[in-house]
Amino acid sequence: MAGIAAVLVPILITVTGQSLGHLASFALFAAACVPWVALAVWPHWPHHRWLFATMASLAFVGGGLAALAWQDRPRTSASRLGGPGNAVTSGAQNQPDLYVAAKQLRFREMTQLLPFCANFSGTGTIPAEDVLILFDRPADVDGNPAANSGYSYDGRAKASGDGWSADRREIGTPTAGAVNAHALITALLVPRGVADFLDAQPNTDTNTLPVSVMNLGAVADQITITRSADNTRCSY
Repeated sequence: MAGIAAVLVPILITVTGQSLGHLASFALFAAACVPWVALAVWPHWPHHRWLFATMASLAFVGGGLAALAWQDRPRTSASRLGGPGNAVTSGAQNQPDLYVAAKQLRFREMTQLLPFCANFSGTGTIPAEDVLILFDRPADVDGNPAANSGYSYDGRAKASGDGWSADRREIGTPTAGAVNAHALITALLVPRGVADFLDAQPNTDTNTLPVSVMNLGAVADQITITRSADNTRCSY
């Protein structure tokens, strides 16, 4: 019975590996059956042949599991978003200085109600090799994001005077029901390749970007704003 189980387990794992498309794992799991096939073909192996076959099978199975773990390792944030992995080869994970630079970028205080087409500004210097981009997300008065909501991409900020600015950004929806609604505005410092990648994506301003989009860079600052009754669209 132990011999049968030792054969069946690698086979079952092999089927799983095949369904996942991990060819290297498939080969290793399949190889785990070889010692037992050898026992059936050449029954006159040395006295410890069962021990040898068991150890060999375990070694192959261990290699297969290691291959699965390596192939299932976390990918870059861009891949999780559905974009090509090479679009953000200089992602935030490869630039620890990004987080240091992000700490000195802040929104200027904003206390008034903001129209649908809003202007934002802040302090700090945007590094030449990076880009400061803005997102908005529905939230409550305390800035807690609405359940199951996503982010909208609001484009790039630019250097302006002694800080930075992002003018004519549409926040939320241009409807009467949006009056007094709240939104969380996030400034994210990202490598230039990330901004280029987001700029090239369609329909990124519809609250559909996943929360994982924040992993593409370093959060510089966040503010909670309240919408006014002005629903005039931005003109560009």
